[in-house]
Amino acid sequence: MSILVVGSVALDYLETPHGIMKNALGGSATFVSISASYLSQPVRFVGIVGGDFPEEHIGYFQSRGIDLEGLVRVSEGKTFSWGGRYHEDMNNRDTLYTELGVFETFSPEIPDIWKASEFIVLGNIHPILQLHVLDQISSPRYIICDTMNLWIDISKEDLLRTIARVDALILNDQEAKMLTGLSNVIAAGKHILTLGPEHVVIKKGERVPRLPADAKPLCGKRAEGVIKDAGTNRCEAFALLVEAQGFFERKFSFLAPGCSGLELREGGFEAGLSFRVCWHHLVL
Repeated sequence: MSILVVGSVALDYLETPHGIMKNALGGSATFVSISASYLSQPVRFVGIVGGDFPEEHIGYFQSRGIDLEGLVRVSEGKTFSWGGRYHEDMNNRDTLYTELGVFETFSPEIPDIWKASEFIVLGNIHPILQLHVLDQISSPRYIICDTMNLWIDISKEDLLRTIARVDALILNDQEAKMLTGLSNVIAAGKHILTLGPEHVVIKKGERVPRLPADAKPLCGKRAEGVIKDAGTNRCEAFALLVEAQGFFERKFSFLAPGCSGLELREGGFEAGLSFRVCWHHLVL
């Protein structure tokens, strides 16, 4: 199975009630590709970094079987960086700064040999860039799109054009309400299905939903993951990829993490925010 991931790569600054991390490996393409690498290898990675991007991170990607042919390295530039302070509940956060660096001029170009990839994951980047990627792809089997409130606010029409061309959309409950103008998240999810996607996955942050008696896990086992915040940043794309192989039971799902053993340690990416995640499928 060929998986193509396009998105951001970052060196982030994170403040949490549990500690501080500087130059933490982050970005949508980072978390999606690492998550997907536990399902299939190689994962095809398209992104951009500056000359300050550590070789140890390159080595980590490669150790996970991630193909970096699509990673552009600009020696004279700086890698995209986001700084944030997480609140006590680890769900709310304040942005301290955003430095685009080389990401400001990012225009994803897909290597010719990758244009026939089966699974496409569009990371959380501008909808125009997501459309640019889709224009380069031939006959994909399944397309997953991740988005956020910023793009809904400043580029909604472009986002709607993207949504109409994908098979699955990932966003959180507040973003679903914002996109549709509906105050009820279930109604919002059902409305999004009318916009084009075959499936919509709505993240619920730290609030684990009450599951009916016949609900089944989205993944069959607990997965040890490394995620940049105590919530649902990018591992949901991995779970969705698992289901995309033929395990979908419903078109409309909520995802919520069951977390334990959260700890912040000094060190690199794998020694970062590490906890157990168990995804559940809320059957509607």
